[in-house]
Amino acid sequence: SRDTGFAVDVGTTTVVVLLADLETGEVLARAGDFSAQIRHGDNVITRIGAASSPVTRLEMRRALVEETLAPLLQKACKRAGRAISRLAGGTIAGNTTMLHILANEDPTSLGIAPFTARFLEGRILESDDIGLRGAMPIRLLPGLSAYIGADITAGVHATGMTLDDTPSLLVDMGTNGEVVLCAN
Repeated sequence: SRDTGFAVDVGTTTVVVLLADLETGEVLARAGDFSAQIRHGDNVITRIGAASSPVTRLEMRRALVEETLAPLLQKACKRAGRAISRLAGGTIAGNTTMLHILANEDPTSLGIAPFTARFLEGRILESDDIGLRGAMPIRLLPGLSAYIGADITAGVHATGMTLDDTPSLLVDMGTNGEVVLCAN
């Protein structure tokens, strides 16, 4: 049965997968590695430039999905003792540029003032359409702006920091480093 889900954080440098039992909510396994997209640049601005070419953008998506995400899902499933065929679907968070590349949207406008995203809303993609075998839905989480992506938005919600009366700080120590201060 398809009783296993996954969550992914697609960073500029690293990709991390978490596997969970959909019935119990138990975290089953984790796996992470460098993104194969690194060969197209080690920062967001370089990736935006590279992804302005439709051919390169598709190669970048292929590198992310086939060379990074698929092996990480296999590794996490092996660690959890579950067949990959048990995957029901997943959720992906990442910075706005990484999600644009995954959705095959031209990210060029993210690198030029006024830094406008082609989309910020959540989207549902089919795994087969992005090169990930398994015929399952993949939900891209929503972001807030060109440089406040779904990764930061998910972190704010996951920590519950907006519900706390005391000041709190969220620090993303990734390649692009973001800081969110919540002082209700």
